[in-house]
Amino acid sequence: MSCVFKHDDELGCIFVKWRGTFSRETADAYSRDVAALPGFHSGWNYFHDMRTADVKVPGTVIRDAARVDGPPRRPDGMRKAAILVSTDVAFGMMRMLAVFRERPGLTVDVFRDLEEAKAWLELPPEIGDPFADMTHE
Repeated sequence: MSCVFKHDDELGCIFVKWRGTFSRETADAYSRDVAALPGFHSGWNYFHDMRTADVKVPGTVIRDAARVDGPPRRPDGMRKAAILVSTDVAFGMMRMLAVFRERPGLTVDVFRDLEEAKAWLELPPEIGDPFADMTHE
């Protein structure tokens, strides 16, 4: 699995587009790469597009990936992580991840609808699909 991401300081959000099979190793690599972003700070929200990712994996993989520390945190206030999926299986697996991942200062939710996820993250509707221009090389 791999992911590409971009951040928008004005919106206070990191957009992450995943593909391939989800694993703890890819979660580790993602966390390191995001923390290395210029100007990174832990108060940003996260918007994960898992619509093309293969998350039909054993529950232990989800549990282990959820235990990855994630990018470092500091007290920048409450933040959110939205996970966008396209199938029932992905919804269930990512909901499991959300339960394992949520902690004080981080609320995680799973969505099937792009507009609902954007509204929950308080992103302006006029940004359209923030993942449309993101491609894997």
